Amino acid sequence: MAASFTLASERLSYRRLAEDNLGIFHSLAVDPHIRAYLFDGTVVERAWAATALVGSDTLFAECGVGIWLTYNGGEAIGFCGFRAFEEPYPEPQILYAFTRPHTGHGYATEAAQALIEKVERLGWKRVVTAVDAPNAASIRVLRKLGFLQILSFPGEFGRQFYFSKSLEQLLPESPSVRTLLEREGIDASGEIFESIVASEGVRIERIVSTGQCTAEGTWYEQDEHEWVLLLQG
Repeated sequence: MAASFTLASERLSYRRLAEDNLGIFHSLAVDPHIRAYLFDGTVVERAWAATALVGSDTLFAECGVGIWLTYNGGEAIGFCGFRAFEEPYPEPQILYAFTRPHTGHGYATEAAQALIEKVERLGWKRVVTAVDAPNAASIRVLRKLGFLQILSFPGEFGRQFYFSKSLEQLLPESPSVRTLLEREGIDASGEIFESIVASEGVRIERIVSTGQCTAEGTWYEQDEHEWVLLLQG
């Protein structure tokens, strides 16, 4: 059973978050570079780390994944894994964080890819995460790995973007996005659809509906320039 909780990648090694490395995990969580994005600069107490351990153990028991400390050689340089959140949707979100000296080396991409491959083997249909709007580096990693931004919403520390990556194999015979837009009489050359149409690997079955969002009375704040195209794969 324990073997199913392992994680591996080319340059990094991973150790499941546990009581014996909780102090290391907390020291990483209060690292100035890591906390700047994960906690808006707030220095979290050790009690937060203990709570995170409980949540990680629960997620390991229920889903086979949780939080791992990330090592380069014998040095702990960050952590990664999944944490359960209630908003914007109640499902585990992928996370990764590295100290500043270990950014810019592709470690975040490597760790995130290992996590994606892990849950794909477990049969997950998609991977999601929420990212603070100013966290450009993390957003670049997500886009590189094929995540698409599907929501923008007010988070605890400011606006956040919600990203999703489908792990399902979409039908190769499905029509292209451009074809479906044209069938609906939608101008696919507009800036609104530019990024969607440019994704040549995207194949979908049909358009469910199109139109501007109205989300009054809900947690999701809709920008006047944001539109939603509901696609069903």
